[in-house]
Amino acid sequence: MPLYYDIRSLANLYNSLESLIFSAAVDYRMLIAPSGPKIFSLAAMLVGLPRDSRRPALWRVGSTSTQEHESDVVEAGDLVAARVDLSNSAKQASIGGDSVVVY
Repeated sequence: MPLYYDIRSLANLYNSLESLIFSAAVDYRMLIAPSGPKIFSLAAMLVGLPRDSRRPALWRVGSTSTQEHESDVVEAGDLVAARVDLSNSAKQASIGGDSVVVY
């Protein structure tokens, strides 16, 4: 099942990913291996934060080569920034006007 999301909305992405992961985790052991974009990797890490038996395993996926690879991806030029505060018991992340609380 593909997960479509707007890379400018961390809250929507987090909520969709969390819902997908924890509903499937009732019957399966979940693994997330994010390979991009970076906002998806951030959402995956936030979903994996809670100390819950159903939380997903996270694998880092990356290139072992230091050579530059040409890419057919053309950047839109938009800047997206995120702020994650992990200092209190309720973890909170915000991007734009959206806010996500992770318990």
